[in-house]
Parts: sequence; structure tokens; C-alpha cells
Amino acid sequence: MISSHELKRILVVEDDKDTMILLKFALKRLKVVGIQHANDGSEALKYLKKESFSLILSDWMMPNMLGIDLLKQKKEIAKSRDTPFIFITSENSEENVIRACQEGAIDYIVKPWNMEILTAKLAKYLNIK
Repeated sequence: MISSHELKRILVVEDDKDTMILLKFALKRLKVVGIQHANDGSEALKYLKKESFSLILSDWMMPNMLGIDLLKQKKEIAKSRDTPFIFITSENSEENVIRACQEGAIDYIVKPWNMEILTAKLAKYLNIK
């Protein structure tokens, strides 16, 4: 869990513009100002090699690199190895949820999501009351 004294920097990996707008809105409701956006897993890896984040929110299905592959590869980067990872995706098969948990995702939110549930989950992981 992230201390309330730490700067909350979130990496959002999402290729859909409308979903990205909604995610930014939810994060701003939680007073998160450090939002970095990547369009796919490949772009996200570049950010993870340069910066530290409090949380990674990622879609599963994206061009160039699937979210599950991003989850696996982020473990190879020292500064992102322990960064909490949450999927926000329409990929809702039981197999994918199990695979995500086995690879270390801390949560799995299925689209379409409810803004209240999303903000409650994010507040929990960001330690915001």
C-alpha cells in the first residue's frame, strides 16, 4: 500500500481515447495529478525504465504488446518490479483473471466499470480516504 506522504504517480496504459478520458477523470477525482499515459505496453516500458510510479493501470488488449506481457516485463525493471499493477479490461475470461493474478496483478477490473467502484478501488490502493 502506498503511504499518503508519497507523491501519487500513476501510469495508465490504454489505447482507447474515451476510456483514457474516463480514467483521467476518475484519477483527478481522487486528487491524483501525476498521470502518465501510454498507448500500449511498448510505450509503457519506456516510461518504466525512466520513471517510478505508485501504480500501473493497464488494458489487456492493445497493439504492439498485450497488457499481460507488460506485467511480465515490468518485473525485469528494478524501479518497477514492485509497482502494483491493476488490469482494467473487457477481457473477462476466468482464464485471463487467473493468469493475471498468477503473474502478480493486484486487481482486475472488468469494463464497462462503474465510476464509484473504480474510484473506491483506486483509493484503496493509493491509500486515499
